[in-house]
Amino acid sequence: MNESSTPGRSRKKIVILSGAVAFAVLALAWVYNGRVVRSAQLHFTTSPADRVDITMGVGATGTLHPVVRVLVGSQVSGRIWKLNADFNSQVRRGQVIAELDPSTFNANLLQAEANLKDAEAGVKANQASIENARANLETTKANRERFRVEMENAQRNHKRALEMFEQGLIPEQQRDAAQAEYDRSRAQLEAADAQLEQAQAQIKSMLSQAEQAKARVSQANASLELARVNLSHTIIKSPIDGIVISRDVDVGQTVAASLQAPTLFTIANDLTKMQVETNIDEADVGRVQVGQPATFTVDAFAGEHFVGEVAQVRLSPITVQNVVTYTAILSVDNPDLRLRPGMTATVNIQVAHRSGALRIPNAALRFRPPEEILARAKLPEGRPQEPGTFAEPRERRRQEGAWRGERPRPGGAAGGRGQDRWRAGDPPERGHLRTHPGAGPIRPTTLWALNPKTQQIEPRQALLGISDGNFTEVVRGEVKEGDLIVTGSGGEGAEANSQSAQRPFFLPQWRGPGGGGPRR
Repeated sequence: MNESSTPGRSRKKIVILSGAVAFAVLALAWVYNGRVVRSAQLHFTTSPADRVDITMGVGATGTLHPVVRVLVGSQVSGRIWKLNADFNSQVRRGQVIAELDPSTFNANLLQAEANLKDAEAGVKANQASIENARANLETTKANRERFRVEMENAQRNHKRALEMFEQGLIPEQQRDAAQAEYDRSRAQLEAADAQLEQAQAQIKSMLSQAEQAKARVSQANASLELARVNLSHTIIKSPIDGIVISRDVDVGQTVAASLQAPTLFTIANDLTKMQVETNIDEADVGRVQVGQPATFTVDAFAGEHFVGEVAQVRLSPITVQNVVTYTAILSVDNPDLRLRPGMTATVNIQVAHRSGALRIPNAALRFRPPEEILARAKLPEGRPQEPGTFAEPRERRRQEGAWRGERPRPGGAAGGRGQDRWRAGDPPERGHLRTHPGAGPIRPTTLWALNPKTQQIEPRQALLGISDGNFTEVVRGEVKEGDLIVTGSGGEGAEANSQSAQRPFFLPQWRGPGGGGPRR
């Protein structure tokens, strides 16, 4: 019983193993066939690399203003009496453009003139008093001199009387009379001295009053001049030659000049020369330099581009809600007066330009082939590369260093890290790589090109330069003019490519006449 069942079990095992092997072979064939069919169903969109001019720019918005713009106001308060200028009026320097009611200022002028006359009369009266006091002083001096002489005479008589009294020549009564006369004359002299000091002090006081009277005259003169100036300020004159672009008052309106002068007119000096005040983001201000060309558009003339030039980049920052910008001034010629003050300008400042540059679409920088193609592709160093990388073997990196103009180190290695990008001021053999300041460094990347012979895509190494937002310059590398650069894929397997394209390759945009970049 057991011996007869052994061969049956062996045959059953053989059948099971054969079935498993056949199933595995069929599964492998199905998987292989599915890969081939999916690869066959995959197709690529390409764009040829061509040579055109590429311009990189910085975009911003700004407002048109006259180069010289004067706000004409009033320094005094009053009612508008006359208006001699209106909107768009051509005015000359010194021309009367408005007048205020002068009645109040005329009254103030008359009062100031009266105060001046009163002060001058006070000075004259003070001068007369001073002359009278000086005459009294001279009289007092003469009286003192007379009293001094009398006192000296009385003193001598008193001395003589004492001597004669001691000798018994005169009686005591005569001696006492001489003593009384001496005392009286001495008292008169002391009184004369006091009167003299008083007269001198009076003259000093009058002289001080005279100085005060002169000061009042000066003050009255200043008040009179102020009244005249205020009266002259009732006549508003144009400070410059130009055109009135704004009138803010009407006849009969009262203007109050308290803390600041109210604006009556806005006058532009020359509308044939204008400027655009634009705010440049702090991320782009490093690229903007004085003298760079720029173009801008205004809504009033849709589709028309106007030309300007960067005249100034101000150092003062402007911070609004933690956003830092810097003001750039663009000088603009406006010979036909089509541009008007206050228009909003969409500005593009050219920061770098290439003539006849080899370019590729920016979509090629976001393309990543399916995994099965990456697995079959012979990439440098055996590693699949993501867009934007440049992993090359040592020999290719040495060649890259030769492109940059680096001198090989002993042993054949390329230059150090500090020499890994082209800079302004390069040797003559690389002079065509010089750019405007702020054009940015040259970036290595891996592109994919379609081989027309094998109908397969191949990796190409390249060094990228500037971009206009839609196309990027190829400075050096394995890409040649006419190569079909892959920008996307369709059919099965395209999902991976679309997922890799969700992280775009950002580059600055130029939206000038030849840029073709999208508007922000």
